Amino acid sequence: MMKKLFLAAVALGAVSLAFAQDKAYVRTESRDSLRLGVYTDVGARGSVLAYSRLAALSPDCEAKFIDGAAVRAGALSGVDVLLMSGGSSVDISASLGDEGRAALERFIHEGGGYLGSCAGALLMMETAKYKGLGIIPYTRVELPPRGGGTINTIWADCAHDFAGIEPGIHTTTYHRGPVMTPCEGHPRLGDFTVMARFGCNILTMRLDPNCPSMGGYASCIAGKYGKGKVWVFSDHPEVNPHTMDLVVGGIRYLTGRTIRFVRDQKKPGQFVVGCPTSFSPGAEGAAFAMELVKDPGFHVRGGGFASSSVDAVVICDSPDASRLKKLATPAGARDLKQFLKRGGHVVAWGRGAKCVSGMVKDGDGLHFVKGPAEAMETLRALRKRPLPPVPAPTFGAALPRKKDAVRTGFLLGPGSSGSCLFRLLRTIASSPNYDVRFLLGSDVASGALADVDLFVVPGGWSQTQMKSLGPVGCSNLVNWVRGGGAYYGTCAGAYLVGQSNTERTYIGLTPYRPQVCPYRGNSKDVQCALTDDGRKALGLSEKKFTTLYWGGPVFEPAPETALPDSDIRTFATYASQNVYSFNTNTVPAMGGHAAIVGGTIGKGKILTIATHPEYLGGSRHVVRAGLKYLTGKSAEGNLNSHVRGGLALGLYCADFSTREVGDMAVKLMGLPGVDLEDVSHHPIQDGTLDHLDAVVLPVPDTKSCSFLKPFVLRGGKVYACCRTKEQRDAVKAFPAGSVVVCDGEDAVAKAIIKRD
Repeated sequence: MMKKLFLAAVALGAVSLAFAQDKAYVRTESRDSLRLGVYTDVGARGSVLAYSRLAALSPDCEAKFIDGAAVRAGALSGVDVLLMSGGSSVDISASLGDEGRAALERFIHEGGGYLGSCAGALLMMETAKYKGLGIIPYTRVELPPRGGGTINTIWADCAHDFAGIEPGIHTTTYHRGPVMTPCEGHPRLGDFTVMARFGCNILTMRLDPNCPSMGGYASCIAGKYGKGKVWVFSDHPEVNPHTMDLVVGGIRYLTGRTIRFVRDQKKPGQFVVGCPTSFSPGAEGAAFAMELVKDPGFHVRGGGFASSSVDAVVICDSPDASRLKKLATPAGARDLKQFLKRGGHVVAWGRGAKCVSGMVKDGDGLHFVKGPAEAMETLRALRKRPLPPVPAPTFGAALPRKKDAVRTGFLLGPGSSGSCLFRLLRTIASSPNYDVRFLLGSDVASGALADVDLFVVPGGWSQTQMKSLGPVGCSNLVNWVRGGGAYYGTCAGAYLVGQSNTERTYIGLTPYRPQVCPYRGNSKDVQCALTDDGRKALGLSEKKFTTLYWGGPVFEPAPETALPDSDIRTFATYASQNVYSFNTNTVPAMGGHAAIVGGTIGKGKILTIATHPEYLGGSRHVVRAGLKYLTGKSAEGNLNSHVRGGLALGLYCADFSTREVGDMAVKLMGLPGVDLEDVSHHPIQDGTLDHLDAVVLPVPDTKSCSFLKPFVLRGGKVYACCRTKEQRDAVKAFPAGSVVVCDGEDAVAKAIIKRD
């Protein structure tokens, strides 16, 4: 069944709806504005900001923020549709109480509309664990929670008829939502319709082969209850702008009205405010966030102290005290201190202020206020402060380093992921102790490792990397490590030096063999547990860390293959399952298997990491610890510190195959007043560039220009490095005035500094 669904979806093709382009407008509310209620009490989190943004940016809507007490007091009579966020269905049910649940049931039965995602879908069910409403004639398939990641949902033809949603594949975000199946014998089964089904699978956190694959089960269902209607998602289409059309379609089904959602593209010079989404903001905090969204002087993002390009973070008086406490971890305190050190501001009140003061007692940038009114005054005053002076740029100042810096070579070209390479490069380039150069596989085969102390191989495709190195390059790499070189490999770079298995051939430096199993996809929820050897070698005290996983090896020891002059040990193991697999649960367990291995080979050292700690702020310290283990020198640094009024800039890294692209990345990292991040075709297609001012195209072509055109039409800018006529012709696809054409890295850097 799953195979038939997938083939049908492929035949339909990936479909994405066009959004209204972001233009300056004055929002006016008329008497016939659609009244959206957003539930904000304990348990509702994550999506509250997204739903608030929808109401704030649509000229057809007005919002009312509602907690459990308001529901019990009759507030639902003042809304047309109630939007219920993801979070904890148990806590949401408890915050409503018996009286609130009864009021919500009456609201729907008497003609109201209900749209819920994830926990909001579970609330419509009845389970033994908590008191749901029992309105939906569906139940969850199994209890073990699944992980999180991107997922394909396959929309039926009826979705177009009911909601104006194009059938086919829509890629959305999933995080532990219910896998829904019909309840046998439910009296209202005929009144509900499956709008979409899962097209792939997210594994359970603890491997359970008896749990069925998600593929083919309902991800969105809708139907009538009394005079009202219900529309629920298992996933989270509301969290990404490119899938907000699915929410808009749900509202159309519930009300018969099509509302406009206007994209909120960042404008240069806006004051950027981060609002953490890991706890409920409460009605007061949600209303405050909505006012920020509507103020053209602010750009509001989800995220907290670890977010890049954020000027200030707001921690409101959340009713969710237990979730607030989870901010005050050692990692959270570390992120807060670093955020304040680089000039960030924190505005907090009530329980939020108490939480922040528990992490940092005092310091520049802390603003403890009495409530939302004073918080707004504080943020507007911060916005009016004169912009800090930007140091004069010195092109190429970032590199080369001092003579005794670690000479670090990066493998670029075929097989090396530009996004992964960029993030590793940024980690290393921010330290004065490391000197960076770029090597192709042919360079390694020609003996270039003789001039390198540390060789970094990023994620990507190990078999392509191996082909790029060739037999001579692979042999040179083995001899170089045994002669005293230091090797750092992540994901594909870890596969590359492992032992061969029945499917693939690898170099065989480490006595570990990757499992043979169906391809595992992406998840940022994978936990790794450090062994005693790992904590000692890396100098880390924590027992576990959470990291991004994307198809990396799950290593099994193969001690019989160990080189005679080696001592390679397990530094960390997987502590969870929790990753995407295309359509099956029948994969080997990850838990307990090696995720990080390291040690000595002859006179050299090696460290391989199967996951991607370089991607997440909370795990990047593992990369720095690994580099120090290999070289003895600290990789700490802050080359690209955020400054207020700085340029939020993306570097298109999908074609990171030449030294010119590497040189441009290093040059841009050294520019003051620029917050630089990587951009690939995935976030461009997913529409997650709304927080950027501009994007640099180092190698323009018709494909990349086509991907970026919607970003440009929303007001974004492009700096294009055009060295050939074909590249200059490609950028003609952009509207006049939206692209700055440059003839080299220096010209791009100068144009960015001048803000041409």
